[in-house]
Amino acid sequence: MMKNYDKIYDDWNEVKKNLSKIKRTPDFQEGQIWWVGIGMNLEAEVFGKDHDFARPMLIIKKNYNDSFVGLPLTTKLHNGTWYEPLVFKGREQRVILNQVKNTSVLRLYRRMGEISEPILNA
Repeated sequence: MMKNYDKIYDDWNEVKKNLSKIKRTPDFQEGQIWWVGIGMNLEAEVFGKDHDFARPMLIIKKNYNDSFVGLPLTTKLHNGTWYEPLVFKGREQRVILNQVKNTSVLRLYRRMGEISEPILNA
């Protein structure tokens, strides 16, 4: 069955409009993993899941208090140079290195936890 992408993009646009109205600055740090509303993107760009279009992201660099550089995670166990293995809370995942993204803190939903500094610096 073919997906109705117009409806999906419309749904994401509504979520994005609501995110833009949020007036908070969550306390976040490098090395933390958060659910992030990254949206419905195009073709090879990684996109979010479910009704809030979110996926876990690893914060690798904090840019002041309003944005960060993050790497999305996937539970699909891809292999290759663009996927770095990561075990988080006992579950094997992959960090998607070629999807690095500067992201507004308005997209942060919920902190999942953090990884150890030696893993972050590897």
